[in-house]
Amino acid sequence: MGECGACKALVPIDSKSCPECGVYFVADDVVDVLRNWFSETGIEVTALFSKMDSDGDGSIDSEELKDGLLK
Repeated sequence: MGECGACKALVPIDSKSCPECGVYFVADDVVDVLRNWFSETGIEVTALFSKMDSDGDGSIDSEELKDGLLK
């Protein structure tokens, strides 16, 4: 069991969200998770980020990142 950082409820360690407060959990090792995902899929970081850059300005703002991750 682990503890939800938002409401302190005890939740199964492999939970994706808290059943008590509904907050979604993020991987502690997000960089490793992303590195493995890029390696497994063969997608290049630059190609993925250019798809997320919806206004074509060469950078990704928080809205573009959020929209890209939710697709």
